[in-house]
Amino acid sequence: MMTRRWTGWAVIGLALAPVLCGGQAPQLGDEALLLKAYCHYMLTREIPAQGKALAEGATPADAEAIGRALNEWSAGQVVAIRRELERRFGEEARTRFEEFVSEFTAAEERKDAAYLAALAAAIRRTPPPADYAGLRKAAVNALLRQEIESASKWLADVQTWRDLRAQRDDVPALEVWLAREAPEEQEAAMPPAAARAPARAVNPLAEAEAPLPELQTDEEGESAGPLDSFDSLRRERRARALKEAQAGMAQVAAERQAAEQEYAAKKTAAAQAEAESLKRHAEKLAAAEKEAAVQRQNSWSSRLKNIVGATITAATGAFTGGVGTRAGEALANEVFK
Repeated sequence: MMTRRWTGWAVIGLALAPVLCGGQAPQLGDEALLLKAYCHYMLTREIPAQGKALAEGATPADAEAIGRALNEWSAGQVVAIRRELERRFGEEARTRFEEFVSEFTAAEERKDAAYLAALAAAIRRTPPPADYAGLRKAAVNALLRQEIESASKWLADVQTWRDLRAQRDDVPALEVWLAREAPEEQEAAMPPAAARAPARAVNPLAEAEAPLPELQTDEEGESAGPLDSFDSLRRERRARALKEAQAGMAQVAAERQAAEQEYAAKKTAAAQAEAESLKRHAEKLAAAEKEAAVQRQNSWSSRLKNIVGATITAATGAFTGGVGTRAGEALANEVFK
């Protein structure tokens, strides 16, 4: 398939099109969105490496929890990147992203000033930066402010938890700590156990019984004989006994189901109360560390912004094994797994 290549003026045209088409706030152009996705992904890949320092000095169990949380956070970021690309480009999202990364990394490798200027115009950065590291920094400041703020707050939160765990024995697990600010889920109201109709108990012996045959009569409408009448009475008594047994079994099953539901409700209520207690305790501890957490967040924010400009080129090459088509294909495979 022929690669889609963009001239500098074409990219500038895409950037200016929303402005020229009306007086509304300009929408992020396609090339700017692709640049944002690229920088966001490479930043996401770098954060776990930076976050490993958070596990230093922690207990093995806490270090494992931090590593697991970092991996889960990164996976969530990749999903967000993919969804944003798919909302814009639909079925062409993977192709567009792969082609952009291929061209961007190749242009950076050959120090293509015209391509750099075109992308700078796409993110409304004038005059353009002197190099591609400067372009990435500009892209972060223009396009990834929310992502940087969210990532730095999350890392600062993990760091606060680690420090508290080293000082106190009453700090809850990392999963509880990170979930303390999550909105509470609204559970559907369940009717009380007594109001729910119990399931019909099944008697396997009764189900296996063959249906009772009808009483056979002769052509005059009379029974075939005294033995047949006796057999008919015996079948009726057997049917009544079976029906009574089934009713008894159904009552036992209903009572057992009600008891099980009551026990499960008590266990659920106890678990919810415990979770709420842990959440309130985590909130109290976090509130006491609020000032320190803000300082940590600012520190992480500065560090993440520097990562984008200083290390993404090397990170791209180390991860993909090259630039151009190889880089584009590798990153597209990661984002569109």
